[in-house]
Amino acid sequence: GISLGTWFRHELADPLGLDFAIGLAKANLSRCADVLPARVRPGSRTPQRPGASEMMRDFNDPSTPTGAAFQNPAMGPGYMNSIQFRQAEIPAANGHGTARSVARLFDGLNTLVSADTLAEATATHSFGADAVLKSKTHFGLGFMLYDDEAPLGLRPGTFGHAGAGGSMAFHDPDSRVSFCFAMNQMEMGVITGGVSAMRTASAVYDCL
Repeated sequence: GISLGTWFRHELADPLGLDFAIGLAKANLSRCADVLPARVRPGSRTPQRPGASEMMRDFNDPSTPTGAAFQNPAMGPGYMNSIQFRQAEIPAANGHGTARSVARLFDGLNTLVSADTLAEATATHSFGADAVLKSKTHFGLGFMLYDDEAPLGLRPGTFGHAGAGGSMAFHDPDSRVSFCFAMNQMEMGVITGGVSAMRTASAVYDCL
């Protein structure tokens, strides 16, 4: 009888003190930073994972698995900065919040779900070539899992998710570290965490 955004606020955000919402209230619209497209500078050589160029080539072609996944429907440039997108409740695509709050949510997972459920969600359910992301990927149920060729975090056992442009969040249960890197300046062709995210995560581990 309530929307998912309302449920999230009542059951998770408010009890855990998260500055995070699915469907922004009007009062919070002015707090959003606009997402900026990746900049390609002449002569720059930004490191990219294998398959990144192929993925970007297919991104706008709906006849390919990549294009069919990301252009269904095609939203047009800048859609993520619109008031309509920010106020809509699209749980798979438009949660808005701070990096600290995303890390806090990961840190609180063991109080939100049972140990058996979390173990099942973070066990391997798919591993290998990914026709959409054009790389090897390692997935549990809703979580990306660590793999040497597509590292999420810095060690096996880590689970979380990465986003377009270089954002990344993960939990390392062995080190009891929860981490989130959220940026508004996107990097080119990044799906499994950007260069900036990995450097920041490495610095966090160096401090442990």
